[in-house]
Amino acid sequence: MSAIRVARCRLIVCGAFLLAMGALLPPAPSQAAPAATGPAATGPAATGPAATGPAHGKVVRVPSAFNFWAVSCPSSGACVAVGQGAGGGGMVLPVENGSVGRPETVPGTLGLGGVACPIANECLATGQSTSDAGILVRIDHGRPVGRVQLPGTYLYAIACGTRLSCWVTGESTDLRHALVVHVADFKVEQTYVVAGVNPGAFYGPDGNLPGDGTAYGPAPSCSTATSCLGVGATGDYYGKQHGVGLTVTLSNGERLGARTVPGVAQLIGVACPSATTCLADAAVEPPASSAGRLVSLTDGKADQVVTTAFDGKDVGELTGLACPSATTCYVMSQGGYVAPSVVTVVPGRVPEVTAITAIGDNSPGHEVFQGGFDQVSCNATSCLAAGGVYDPSARSRAVGALFFFRR
Repeated sequence: MSAIRVARCRLIVCGAFLLAMGALLPPAPSQAAPAATGPAATGPAATGPAATGPAHGKVVRVPSAFNFWAVSCPSSGACVAVGQGAGGGGMVLPVENGSVGRPETVPGTLGLGGVACPIANECLATGQSTSDAGILVRIDHGRPVGRVQLPGTYLYAIACGTRLSCWVTGESTDLRHALVVHVADFKVEQTYVVAGVNPGAFYGPDGNLPGDGTAYGPAPSCSTATSCLGVGATGDYYGKQHGVGLTVTLSNGERLGARTVPGVAQLIGVACPSATTCLADAAVEPPASSAGRLVSLTDGKADQVVTTAFDGKDVGELTGLACPSATTCYVMSQGGYVAPSVVTVVPGRVPEVTAITAIGDNSPGHEVFQGGFDQVSCNATSCLAAGGVYDPSARSRAVGALFFFRR
């Protein structure tokens, strides 16, 4: 790969325009999302194991899904995973107390890549419509009940401090600008064009061009009701011009600021256990050359970059992470040349890896695990990771999967 010249990154709000106003209204009855067809989910009993920790987690396969790219667990109520159905189209799946609900497809969508649940049983998902536009889907009690398109955009991920302040990341469909969208009370308030970074700053990691319905990116993390942190890279991942890591501070719906994170090619996930400190995971360049990295952040600025090595073990590509407490974070690994894993980390100025737990598939007839998980979310009692597994019997050779464990 040729050397990449990295310029000093400044983020300027170089343009703002109103895309849409008004609540995401429920569709007409004829547009209501039908239940997805296909076999029922397979895996452990709905209540899950009594033991705690990733070592006692269980994998649940969802044959009606191709893959899940995002999951959100509010402090109460059902978790919601989103992705793409086995036959195409965006998919929504509620999961409550480890029990998998009814998956539903969302008409008019190619796929859903982000979801956030600011309050119990009310969520907002991001994705792409069949008309080549970004789409926001409102979810009520695990069912899609309304949607609105944002023409000229691809939307990748979302995070909410409260229902009055959510941030969506994306880029323009002409692949010229990185974008962030502020959403309040399920209404689109404003879209900002972000200068100083490549258009694909918030996309990936994925080598495919956005626009095929599987587009997704690192979810921002909100440390307070009004302040969130977005992460990505100064270069576009699909163009293989990785640049260096990037953090973008989003506050009060209007104040934006950016910092670069040298030493890594892209920040892939972020979680903020306190108002000022966050933990991010990162890819290095080239991605397959070594294990991922952990990055401690204070006010959006990198403190330390460390490896995930622990007790003579390491992991492959890192993906999503969650920090359910000030002392514990869980980082997902896709595996690469080793088994998919959960990396347990004590956050701080120098993050400390305390365990690496390989994920096994205990579903009947699927003892050999081949797959990975893209995102994880936790509530007070448990965590749920969303992804997919290889399945030669499936038409697409893959099915959606969830990994559930108690804290």
